[in-house]
Order: sequence, then structure tokens, then C-alpha cells
Amino acid sequence: MAKESSEICIVVPTMDGGVGVVNRRLAKGLSEKNFDITVVSLDCCGSEKPQEYELIEIGRDGKLKKLWTMWKIVRKQEPKHVVSSVYHTNIAAYLITKLAFVGATVSLVEHIYIKHDLHSSLSTPSIFIFRLVMSVIYQLADNVGAVSKEAAEELKKFLFVGRKVKTVYNPVITKNIYYQSLEEAKHKWHNSNDVDVVLSVGRLEKQKNYSLLLESFREVSKVSKRARLIILGDGKLKASYVEKATELGITEKVSFPGFVSNPYPYMKDTSVFVLSSNWEGLPTVLIEALSFPVPIVSTRCPTGPKEILDYGRYGELIPVDCKKAMVGGIVRALDRDACLWDLEERIGQYRVNSATSGYIEKFSLDIDGK
Repeated sequence: MAKESSEICIVVPTMDGGVGVVNRRLAKGLSEKNFDITVVSLDCCGSEKPQEYELIEIGRDGKLKKLWTMWKIVRKQEPKHVVSSVYHTNIAAYLITKLAFVGATVSLVEHIYIKHDLHSSLSTPSIFIFRLVMSVIYQLADNVGAVSKEAAEELKKFLFVGRKVKTVYNPVITKNIYYQSLEEAKHKWHNSNDVDVVLSVGRLEKQKNYSLLLESFREVSKVSKRARLIILGDGKLKASYVEKATELGITEKVSFPGFVSNPYPYMKDTSVFVLSSNWEGLPTVLIEALSFPVPIVSTRCPTGPKEILDYGRYGELIPVDCKKAMVGGIVRALDRDACLWDLEERIGQYRVNSATSGYIEKFSLDIDGK
């Protein structure tokens, strides 16, 4: 069957991390619905070229050169729809698309709790200017979306000009992650019946608050002698976290394997999955852990965990940056099974087919480009 003529250009800051993962799955899901898809990444990660859609990684050139390259791509591709992710990329994608004069609709999707993200990197005057520019661009865009209901409400508050923000859930759950989970986790603790593994997955950065997790785990290890902690991921704070583990005297009970391309065998066999973040958007790893399922402990951070775990029904929610609560949550989770009640109802909206259909409906990504 020949593909429909509609073309969608998906613009992302990078193909790495959670945003890259869900946009890969979005592109594949849309291509399976007979859309011609081009994904443009502003960073070059050397990603494997997919068969289902075209992937263009612009590279590590200067910002102006990246924008010029992106303009040329949009002019050549002449997409009917442009879907962009993350605020700084969204602003660039909107301006480039309009300056390319291709008549495409522009849909901007926010994946992060933007208020915290900006305050962690910009001064107050810079935030005000950025917020003003962002408010104008988001008001002019054809569609604005956020990846959770709470994120949508927070984005409305952040923008100076009120406008409708639609909730579009990330396409997270695929059949492939279950097949990948059948592989063996290459770690001695996951091959042992003598330990209970506490697992966390994410970038080793301030946002994820692994200092809290390490401090909490020291107390957990005093109560549960079988407990071991594995943190999968890389980042600029890895060395400091390894040093902190040494200072806490838990080096032999904590492992930092780094980035693992297939974390699913670890998730499937873990005793407890922990999300210790200070803020999120819609944490992909939390949805993936829930789908296996395993006992979960997560901070009640903005935004996403409360919605994913149905306000505590599918995992324990604890206050942000509270060591006492995290210790108690992990200890309790080590003694209980995962919640299986109506699990498909909870994760169904995050399956690729369902989430992709949501994008098509909410952003009117129809064949005629209307």
C-alpha cells in the first residue's frame, strides 16, 4: 500500500535522553499510520538511521549555522506540519518554519517543568525576557501541548498570554521493550538470589537528585542487609556521586554502570524502582517501570509522577527532597508486590498506537494538512 502524501517534520534538540526516545517512537508510530516523516535533530549523536522515517542530525556547529541548516531543510522538505519539542527548540522551530514560507502548521510540545528548568540555568532578568518571547511565540503557534495534565496547567501559568494548552501523552510503551527485557542484565547483582536490587535510571544531573537517593539508601542498607543500589545513566555529576557514595561508606553496595542502551532487563527483575527527581515533565522511565510491573517509589515532583501513579494507587509518592520519607518508602516497597489493579487502563494511554493517535487528533495532523 502506497503511503499518503502528508508529511510531518518532527524537530528535537537531540536524539539522546527521554525526549529523543519518545520522539523516535512518535515518528515510528506516525509512519506506521502511513505518514511520511522527517525527524530533524539539532544535535549530532551518531544515531542509527531508521528505516521507517528519515532522520537528519544537523551536527555540532554554531547556533546560527544550525538555524540556517534547519531553514534549508524545511524549505526543501516543505512539510505540512511541524511538531517541535522543548521550549528553546520550539522557539527556533516556529521562527524557522514561518521564515521558510512553506505554509506548515506548527505544534509546540513542552516536555519539562519549564519554571524549574529555567531557574536552574538563567538569571531572573533573563528569565523574564525569555518568558516574554516564549509567550508571544506560543500564542502565535497553531497548537501548544504538554505531556501531562499538570504540565499543561503549569505552562498556562508560565505564559504571560493565556491560551489553550492540550495534553498529549508521550508514546512510551512498545512491544519491543518487553522483548528486550528478555535479555540478561549484565550485572552480578541481577544474577544473584542473595540481594534485593533498588534501581534508578536517569541522567546524573542535579534535576534527578541522586544525592537524596544515596543518602536515603545508606539508611535503607542498615535495615535491609540484602539491599543493593544500581543507578543507570551518565552525566556531569557522575564523579561527584561516586565520591559521595564513598563518603557515605556504601561503595560496596552501590553501582554506577553508566549508560545502558537496554535497561529493561534491569527493570523487569528489580525489587524496587525509585525516581528521586526534583522536577520532571512526564518521566518515561517511570512509565516503563510501571509496565513490567515492579514496586515503585517516586517523589511527588512536578510534573508527571502523580498522574502516572494515579496519586499513589500504583506506587508510593513521597515529598520532594525528603530523606525520611524516601527511606520509609523504599523499605516498605522491598516488602510488597507491585500493584496490578487495572494496570492496562493505567498504561494504555502511553502505548505508542494510542499516544500517536492522540497527537493526530489534538494537533489535527490530517492528510489534507488543514
